Amino acid sequence: MPKIVWSQLPQRIELPTRAGEVIDAPSAQELDAAMNDYEARRGFALPLSYREFVHWFGPGLFTGSWFDIAAPIPPTFRARVSDMCDIDRQHEMIHDPEGYWAESCAPEVLERLVLFASTEGGDWFFWDTRDVRNARQHEYGIYGHSRGNSEARVELVAPSFKSFITQVCLGPTFPFGSTEAREFEWVHYTAWPRSAKKANTRRKSE
Repeated sequence: MPKIVWSQLPQRIELPTRAGEVIDAPSAQELDAAMNDYEARRGFALPLSYREFVHWFGPGLFTGSWFDIAAPIPPTFRARVSDMCDIDRQHEMIHDPEGYWAESCAPEVLERLVLFASTEGGDWFFWDTRDVRNARQHEYGIYGHSRGNSEARVELVAPSFKSFITQVCLGPTFPFGSTEAREFEWVHYTAWPRSAKKANTRRKSE
């Protein structure tokens, strides 16, 4: 499989839309404000590669429909984005005291793991905010929890968000040591809402 170049992803990944629709995405300033607010509330810095990805593509279904990538959502977009793609909603879900994860996970582990992605099959992926791999780039070890695991065990799947995207999401096999080959689409179904494309009208000359 040819090496996947990070900087070339915007040219390789398609953001599909229906005919007559456009993606109604937040501005760069709104995205930065949402991510900065998230960092202040959660007390850790998001990976720079992740921030870049959110600016390029936004949260959504990566590689067709297999990986759900969540992100901080600007306030005016929260009611228009799925909970699966809202990183704050994912935080609330795993911290629900009556939920499976909070009941199974040790409190100190629960506090340092940040859920930012999941799969169609029910697997979860976390940053371990204490496992700093690159302080300058704010990269953390990424740990996965397989749906088939009945306990709150996680295993290292990537040393950075950039590696998670290029080697796990765009990898030739399914996660967690599977040898089963998988095919994926070079598309990202962004969670940002769509709106009707405005007609290009010209004022008639008098």
